Amino acid sequence: MLIAGQVVNLYEGLYLHRQSGAIDDDFFENRWKTFHHIMHQPGFRRIWQRAGAYYAVSFTSAVDKLMNEEPEP
Repeated sequence: MLIAGQVVNLYEGLYLHRQSGAIDDDFFENRWKTFHHIMHQPGFRRIWQRAGAYYAVSFTSAVDKLMNEEPEP
């Protein structure tokens, strides 16, 4: 769970930096697609249900939305 938490922390930071304009959209979109695939790996939903409340509201909303969408192949 520790490594999964660190991965989520990384993507939360990327998400928030993008919101502030510090990260280029092209750079972010590629990373966000990768995270979308990570979200659909076995066990992620369980981890997210336990820890999601500890992240920024805007990030949790974005993750919750993507959790309900299938990632592109």
